[in-house]
Amino acid sequence: MAKIKPNINNNYVTQLKAKIRDACAEVISTLNDEFDEVISDQNEFNDLGFYDQDIIDTERFLKSKMLNVQSSGERLTAFWIWNPVDPETGYHYGAALYTGFMAYGRKWIPGRPWVERAIARVNPTKALQAEMRTRGIGSSIRKKYSFGSAFTSGNAGFSATINT
Repeated sequence: MAKIKPNINNNYVTQLKAKIRDACAEVISTLNDEFDEVISDQNEFNDLGFYDQDIIDTERFLKSKMLNVQSSGERLTAFWIWNPVDPETGYHYGAALYTGFMAYGRKWIPGRPWVERAIARVNPTKALQAEMRTRGIGSSIRKKYSFGSAFTSGNAGFSATINT
């Protein structure tokens, strides 16, 4: 019986991984921009009773966004955090904007889930498929990414992990 020894073109594999990482980076960039769009859209939260009103009272909220992208082996992780601070009180209010809060101790203001809205607009699975196709990679993508939200000490955080 003859043994078959596969011949792997390591250069091709390296190029393929680079294309996949580039496609993932483009989706992360698109999602990053879409977060700003949702936050700034005066009509995005009409269904929650916010008419002609975006989330931004000042630019502090929008400017507080931080994006950290880490690459480790076959994993690419993007983590966003919004940590606006009220200069008068020192209150970190990102999580309150996301989950809702009591204004002046009297009126409930519903949370505005900008993360889910941006994800719905971008549809990362389809966006990643399209980006891969533009790079000559035809594939069906099984769910090899995960999204999660975290809220601590007034911070609103969101992470997306994509395994390439």
